[in-house]
Amino acid sequence: MRKNEACDNNGIDLSCEQVREANLLAIVENTDDLIYSLDREFRYITLNGALKKKLLEIFGVEAKVGDRTFDFLLDIDTEEIEYWKGIYSLALEGELVHFVKEFTYS
Repeated sequence: MRKNEACDNNGIDLSCEQVREANLLAIVENTDDLIYSLDREFRYITLNGALKKKLLEIFGVEAKVGDRTFDFLLDIDTEEIEYWKGIYSLALEGELVHFVKEFTYS
């Protein structure tokens, strides 16, 4: 399929790429899971509404694309920053990383 080829989308004239992007956005935004991607400087490339809501609720942070993911933790918990840097660094080097981290907050 070519990049600009039209896809059948219930009569709406969209390219297949636009349809795929819309479907991916719908998956990312219609979940309670916290979904995000980072660049090598640990800045958000993407973050979904569930993550934005949780960061605002817990830390009072209005996160957006381009923000460094743990800048708001600098005065709170440096151990937590090192924990996440370790996980993110492995993933950014191409390693498959599985982890479970529970959070408790009041």
